[in-house]
Amino acid sequence: MAKQNPESIHRTNLEELGADAELYADQKPVRYTYDPENTPTLTTAQMSKIEQAVLSAADAGETTEQQQVIADEMLAKIGFDPSTAVDGVQVGYIESDDGKRELRAFVSDCRDIGTSLRNVEFEPMTNGLSEIAVDKPAEPNLREQIADLQAFAERVADSNVASLDGSDANDGLDTRSPEDSIGELYRHQELAIETIRAELIDRVNRLEYSFDETSQERQRYRRALDEMLDEVDSIVMKLRQAESVDSGSIRRLIDDYAGPASRAVSNDTTGIESDKRAILELQSAIEDIESEARTKLDEESYKKIKSALNSADSAISELLYDRGVVAYETDEARSYFNRMMSLIDQMQHDRLGMEAYGSEIGSSLCSLRDSLATIDRRQKRLPASIGDLKSRLTAV
Repeated sequence: MAKQNPESIHRTNLEELGADAELYADQKPVRYTYDPENTPTLTTAQMSKIEQAVLSAADAGETTEQQQVIADEMLAKIGFDPSTAVDGVQVGYIESDDGKRELRAFVSDCRDIGTSLRNVEFEPMTNGLSEIAVDKPAEPNLREQIADLQAFAERVADSNVASLDGSDANDGLDTRSPEDSIGELYRHQELAIETIRAELIDRVNRLEYSFDETSQERQRYRRALDEMLDEVDSIVMKLRQAESVDSGSIRRLIDDYAGPASRAVSNDTTGIESDKRAILELQSAIEDIESEARTKLDEESYKKIKSALNSADSAISELLYDRGVVAYETDEARSYFNRMMSLIDQMQHDRLGMEAYGSEIGSSLCSLRDSLATIDRRQKRLPASIGDLKSRLTAV
């Protein structure tokens, strides 16, 4: 692939996003390379025929694989080699009915065939190769960060377990000094911190592989996933330093997300998918709020955080049941929230003074788990505003 630099960018279509351009302001455009000497042209009429053929096959009960074969064969007749598609995306010229021809990245996957991607950049290839190459500079970095964090968490957790489980031959008599007892308490807290860290890393890792989307959408969220990894370290640092988190900031965070989400679902033209996005925004906020809440060591502050969680729980319940979101319970959803509940149970015993609120916190999260279990996890998408959420959490 040709060396990438601003001067070599052939074209960007950000200007055509119009009012939507603001949504992509903090998202790096997806970059595709193409061969100017060997780029096929597809008319809108041809695309319509392909789409109709795929739909007819689906209506006839054909499998997804069979539908894809139909799409690939029809595209191949026009000049698009199926083997050059990257994550179900092809690059070619799209010719409209009035004869206007534009270079486009479009979905060739039968599940969303014909959709033109937005916020993309094209770069002409200089080596004459005809395959498409997508710029994915963040992917190896993301995987390396996940691997490093997981390895570190495992090493620290293993060492702490060893120190906690170590026995001494004193016939059951505790001869430890007060300093030793305090040190063990800190080691126990460190183990709890690493458990949280592993949970957060697992969440990021699961999100990375939860997409059933196009290359453009995966690339759009790479930056958000990197920011999530940064937030993991930020949360761990706050835990170790026992920094106070202003409950007012937590409350404002919920309000900021509950308001836009409610307005989004009040628009009847947005449909079910918009409902799900709004719910997932609130869900993401709650999960991060719950993580931040673990930094509190005093009961009164934790009580305020619990109140904020209950408020967000109610907001999600209202979205779910008043709007009647159509979704399905899955084992994955139940497992996900069971892990959250287990972590809360652990924190009840690891944090001094938390016993009085452990059952209430567990009850609140149980209600949240039951409400969100109706969301179809197969339709899960990272909210586009997750970057904004992370910046707000950083400022808390």
